[in-house]
Amino acid sequence: MLDRLSAQKQFKISFLRKLSVFLIMFLQGSCILFSQNEVEPIRIVFNQYATKEANDEWSEWKSGQNIFILDYNSNGDLMHFKSGGSKELYIKRTAWVDGKDKNGNDYIIADFILSTGAECRVQVYTKPRVFIKVILGEGDLIIQFDNS
Repeated sequence: MLDRLSAQKQFKISFLRKLSVFLIMFLQGSCILFSQNEVEPIRIVFNQYATKEANDEWSEWKSGQNIFILDYNSNGDLMHFKSGGSKELYIKRTAWVDGKDKNGNDYIIADFILSTGAECRVQVYTKPRVFIKVILGEGDLIIQFDNS
C-alpha cells in the first residue's frame, strides 16, 4: 500500500514538473511572437527636389532620384539613398507624430540625427499627395523631395 501511495505521489510530482515546463515554454513562445511585431519598411522614390535657405525663396526644381526607406531597421531609422549615389542614415530620436498643415494636408513628422551629427526633422506628407521635407536645424535649410 505504501509503495502504491509513493508511486502516485511520484507520478503527480512528475506530471506537475512536465506541466510547469510546458507552461514556461508556452509563455516564452507567446512573448517572442508578440515581440516580433516589426513594422515593414516603406520605400518612397522621388525624381526631383528643391531647397530653401532661411528666409530665401525656394530654388528651382532639380532632377535627381532620391529614395527614402522609412523604418529601415528595428530602431525605425530612415535611410536616404541620394541622387549622387551616396546614402545617409537618419537616426530616429522621436516617434512619428500625426499632423495637418494650415491647408489641411496630412503628414507625419519625427526628429532625427544625421551621420554628420546635425539634427533635423523629417515631415512626410501623406495626403493629398506624398512628398517629404527635411528640415535642418531651426529651418536654416529645408529640402523638399517630390515627383513632377
